[in-house]
Amino acid sequence: MLNCHYTSSMYNSIKEEEDTYHQFDEIVFVSKYVKESFYRLFPSLNTKGRVLYNPIDIDQIKKLSKAFNVDYDKTTFITIGRLTNQKGFDRLINAVSKLSNENFNFQIIILGKGPKYNELKEQIHNLKLENYIFLKGFEPNPYPYLLASNAFISSSRSEGLALVLCEALILNKQIIATNCSGVNEALDYGKYGHIIENSELGIYIGIKDFLINGSNYTISEKAFSKFSLKKSIEKICDLIDNISLPKSGI
Repeated sequence: MLNCHYTSSMYNSIKEEEDTYHQFDEIVFVSKYVKESFYRLFPSLNTKGRVLYNPIDIDQIKKLSKAFNVDYDKTTFITIGRLTNQKGFDRLINAVSKLSNENFNFQIIILGKGPKYNELKEQIHNLKLENYIFLKGFEPNPYPYLLASNAFISSSRSEGLALVLCEALILNKQIIATNCSGVNEALDYGKYGHIIENSELGIYIGIKDFLINGSNYTISEKAFSKFSLKKSIEKICDLIDNISLPKSGI
């Protein structure tokens, strides 16, 4: 939140925003990192708030990942997300451009749609990367594509806690992710994936290292069990039960 304080445009001042939050019974954060960033920005609110991870249906994701077969004929990295500046796909494309000049045989699959589609498509064309990067648009079921890939890449400039990162863990995928917000939390500070420098150079080095050395992270159920649907629903119910509702005037 410190690096991406998008709500500031909705208030006349930071004091006005802070006063608004003081009116809430509870403040819910998607990750511990976001909560800590919020408290640094609004220290007077550090007695309010709890972390509730977005619910993920683990069994459903595993089931959907086997809905159809996907075959790749070369080392394949996949990334999934809305095509916006935040996701850093422009940096990913530039990193791939450098690697394409080093004769590596691989491809990047980008699933998603968004306002940057035409711009990214033009960037791929200008850098002559049509054989390396494929903008596939929105896929209603991206999980078979994710399951068939060699690794998932997150090139984001900022993230709260990316759901797709958690979904990649569920499907036991190798992960290369830029160091931002919830990434450390999701990957347990590098225990379950390769956390790289949050830069174009970091993305380049991360992909190159995988292409040369591979990766051998072992994903256990501990990596994603905290995001389970059951645990999340239990915490949401607990939140509702513990909020003091105003007494009815009737």
